[in-house]
Amino acid sequence: MRGLFRGHARTAPQGVAGALAVVLVLLAVVPGTLTAAGCSSREPVDMRVEGPVQRLEISADGYFHPNLIRARPDMPIVLEFEQGRGCTTEVRFPDLDITASLRDESVTLEIGPLPPGSYAIMCEDDMRMGTLYVE
Repeated sequence: MRGLFRGHARTAPQGVAGALAVVLVLLAVVPGTLTAAGCSSREPVDMRVEGPVQRLEISADGYFHPNLIRARPDMPIVLEFEQGRGCTTEVRFPDLDITASLRDESVTLEIGPLPPGSYAIMCEDDMRMGTLYVE
């Protein structure tokens, strides 16, 4: 019996320790990498005022960027989404009952003035991908 398990007792713990080390490194590195790569905003981005509306272009390449958006409550909102990839081939604002497909083309959403509050931005997989802050 001893010969049957020879070497396995040593490699299994080393394999587990190695896998744990990889997971710890990924947890430490990936969040910073995503932010540095532009996949996640740390601060809300203000919308541009253009005449009677406020406007912002949003990329949709697996993440929405910017994903934290600040808008004024007294003006209509125009969000221009590029054609999406991955789970961002659809954008949803569940609090506003708005859903738009980004699968085949760019989409412009025109939203009337909103009351102050925060509104979730979701992808087609029902994951929260950002927030629209109206303040």
